[in-house]
Amino acid sequence: MEFYYVLSEDERTATCYYDDRREERGGILPEAGGQYGCRLFCDFNHLKKVVFVATCKDYCPTHLYAWFRGCRELKEVIGLENLNTAQTSDMDSMFKDCSSLVSIDLSSFDTTRVTDMCSMFSGCSALSALDLSSFDTTQVTRMCSMFSGCRALTALDLSSFQTTRVENMSSMFSGCSSLKALDLSSFNGRAVVNMENMFSGCSALSALDLSSFQTTRVENMSSMFSGCSSLKALDLSSFNGRAVVNMENMFSGCSALSTLDLSSFDTTQVTDMCSMFSGCRALTALDLSSFQTTRVENMSSMFSGCSSLKALDLSSFNGRAVVNMENMFCDCTALTALDLSYFYPKNAWSSERMFFNCRELTTIYCKATWDCGCSEGMFEDCRKLRGAVPYDFTRTDEEMANPETGYFSSEEPNLPLSEKAPEKKEEPANHEEQMTPNEFVNCSFFTMQGVPIEGGVADLPAGMYLMKKD
Repeated sequence: MEFYYVLSEDERTATCYYDDRREERGGILPEAGGQYGCRLFCDFNHLKKVVFVATCKDYCPTHLYAWFRGCRELKEVIGLENLNTAQTSDMDSMFKDCSSLVSIDLSSFDTTRVTDMCSMFSGCSALSALDLSSFDTTQVTRMCSMFSGCRALTALDLSSFQTTRVENMSSMFSGCSSLKALDLSSFNGRAVVNMENMFSGCSALSALDLSSFQTTRVENMSSMFSGCSSLKALDLSSFNGRAVVNMENMFSGCSALSTLDLSSFDTTQVTDMCSMFSGCRALTALDLSSFQTTRVENMSSMFSGCSSLKALDLSSFNGRAVVNMENMFCDCTALTALDLSYFYPKNAWSSERMFFNCRELTTIYCKATWDCGCSEGMFEDCRKLRGAVPYDFTRTDEEMANPETGYFSSEEPNLPLSEKAPEKKEEPANHEEQMTPNEFVNCSFFTMQGVPIEGGVADLPAGMYLMKKD
């Protein structure tokens, strides 16, 4: 018994058999594909129809990797109920780039053994509907790029999916630009390590319920929601993020997002926040007071183009590891004040256009003098800015990043009465009661607003702090 196919005279139709009549029918054996089995019709560019006859039910392939990948003219797959998938473990790239496929019936598929569904429907740009309610995904560990580029899909119900073993969801829905409804209510995410680009380019998605997500193992969230330009709200209260290293472009281009609560985020391990909120032009306020940024090296364009942002709480930002700050607040045209009192970059090599076109910015609270490396246009077009000296359009680089002769203001920002620092007590008369430098070793330091500051006393710029002896 052999599994083979017969091509029509015009090579537009392939009929698959499993019997002992190959020579009689003039059948063709699939090319061997090594450890992944045969790649049945991979890159058959002119194939329009595939038929599986009843005899195929006795054939049990273990791999369906790339079986139809690159069949760009394929419009019909008939008799899929005759394709026995009971022993199949790999469906990676099975229908990838079948860009003419409008619909497909997979209700007969047995997926109980499948571990890999990566790129399974990637590039199926004409697929308008997909019913996967019969899929058993209990054993699946990879769903990366599973639906990426399915730009004709308008709705997708994955409420039956079990994702407790899935480790990779990167680019899973990337480029699904017509998707308006996405049910992920059953998604768990507790094993996921990679969520990079997961929803990037889902420009029609107006709501997304991620309340069931657990993200304690996720290391990469870069571009996760990038280009979700119709999202107006996003509840990420279930997100933890304690293992995340990369948040680059995470919300970039979410131009309709008006509120964002990130108070549950643990950013202790993050090293990259480049363009994290870039282009979030509907955001009016953003409280990042819970963020820990002691490891972040890249903050370039972090808030670039947040043109409606009027309030931005960065009171916990440290900045001692930051090397790139260029365009960080570029085009934040509604921002009037910035509290960078405890932001003390020591290793920055670029701050070009950092505050460019912050035309309503009047005050930057900061007690430290910065060493910023390349700083061309750092304060360009900040015409209302005034610190120790008024704004001078001929002086817009690093030399003005200080509170003595530059545009920084050294006084404490205005706080609500309840948050004001306690009055300073008189110095003890007996100098033996004062703390010596060695005694600072076992102390914790806080901003005047009560936000914990990482590091020791040597890392702090001159200023006033709250201290607690451990």
